[in-house]
Amino acid sequence: MFEELNLTVSIFLFPWIMCIFSNTFPLDLSARIWDSYFLYGDWYLMKVCLAISSVIHKQILSEQQDSFEMLMIMFKNID
Repeated sequence: MFEELNLTVSIFLFPWIMCIFSNTFPLDLSARIWDSYFLYGDWYLMKVCLAISSVIHKQILSEQQDSFEMLMIMFKNID
């Protein structure tokens, strides 16, 4: 699905990792991610990114969202 729309991970992954999700999630969840990052290291952030992408992919399949613009909105407005 992502390949068909020419959606590369750099479009949404870079902002997530640069702020370590502090601009994406509520403070309590961001704090948990930060704590886990310090405890487990870089691989933990990759697991979080993969989990978010998996959830969004399931949403895309269930809602039949197949436009680049809708995907970008979904990746930028994670709640």
